Amino acid sequence: MASKKGIAATVAILGAILAASFAVWALPQGPAITIGVTDFEGHIDGVGSIHGVLAEELESSFQDLQEGRITPDEYRRLAEATSTQINEQIVGLVGSGADESWQASYGAYLEALRTQNTLVRETVAAAESAGREGAGESMKRIEELRERVAQLVSESERARP
Repeated sequence: MASKKGIAATVAILGAILAASFAVWALPQGPAITIGVTDFEGHIDGVGSIHGVLAEELESSFQDLQEGRITPDEYRRLAEATSTQINEQIVGLVGSGADESWQASYGAYLEALRTQNTLVRETVAAAESAGREGAGESMKRIEELRERVAQLVSESERARP
């Protein structure tokens, strides 16, 4: 069970990550420096680990929302931070320059991350419409998206060289 202190700590950590990401993005850029990925397996494993943590935190927060431990506004802020971090992982995969043997695996994982972002948006919509008509349909869509993310992650695993 998440406490208010735990939720606050999580929000603070996600906020710090978001702020650091923004600071790096906002700094003036000199000549473009490209860092090529050479360990494609390690890179996608790292993305998978980060994705797992983000997905788990989102699920925990959504459960807290459903049980009334956090407000829809608190949940929306957490979801926005999660979405930002998922986008960072997407950018990392796109910019990795994966060689041809890794393209299918990276492509499936990219689709999993995009679907995860759709799931985030759907949970925010469910949070905002809690108790209203159509909430059951939203929960059905959330479950379908969860299953699709799991399928795509499995496809990525199977497509590894």
